[in-house]
Amino acid sequence: MLYRSGAEALADFTQQGISCFTLIPRHLDFDQLVTFEALIQLMDNAFRQTCSADPDNRLDGMGKRLIEIAERDHLLRPGMTVVDLGAAPGGWSQVAAEKLAGKGRVVALDRLEMAALPGVTFIQGDFTEASVLAELKIHLGKYPLDLVISDMSPNITGIGVTDQARGMYLAELALEFSVERLNSDGNFLVKVFQGSGFEEFLRAMRATFSRVITRKPEASRGRSSELYLLGMGKRR
Repeated sequence: MLYRSGAEALADFTQQGISCFTLIPRHLDFDQLVTFEALIQLMDNAFRQTCSADPDNRLDGMGKRLIEIAERDHLLRPGMTVVDLGAAPGGWSQVAAEKLAGKGRVVALDRLEMAALPGVTFIQGDFTEASVLAELKIHLGKYPLDLVISDMSPNITGIGVTDQARGMYLAELALEFSVERLNSDGNFLVKVFQGSGFEEFLRAMRATFSRVITRKPEASRGRSSELYLLGMGKRR
């Protein structure tokens, strides 16, 4: 969907019950045509930056999405090793650590700062950089990896084609990492946006996992093209 003014966007967001405009970065130019997805992602990114250091806000939206999916598909249990990509502000890592109940490991990674969480090892860095990926692998060591969860998002430009390509690139990197490091029968949950490259990515997921499920949590309902793909049972 395209909005022709900030007022039009604000009216639509208000109708949907979205009231977090205070988190939109000041550089956003409402005189330009902007997509619904770009506005949503800008708010997500701003939320990450604003709330990473505030434990009381971690579960606002982001963590609740994982809770819904994890409970429905029984993703988390004590004893697992979990990697959380794009972890800030920490909602997903917090949920994972609580579900593991002190038995298992959660390794979280993000280029933004994130306040410490019990039971979570945090690496600050850009997942697209080889040195950061190498550090993640060092932290994992020889521990078998059971679940990769990725909520990574690119820096949003507001240009749909560019943002879609960057988002799919991050999803592809997360899938490559999962192929390399997941146990046989391991699972992979990744946020994607429908658009260019989506069908090819879905085919790659189906070639990698025994079962691929589409999930759209309640917290994502208003986001027209945002959804989560869950790959279950990595093929041997």
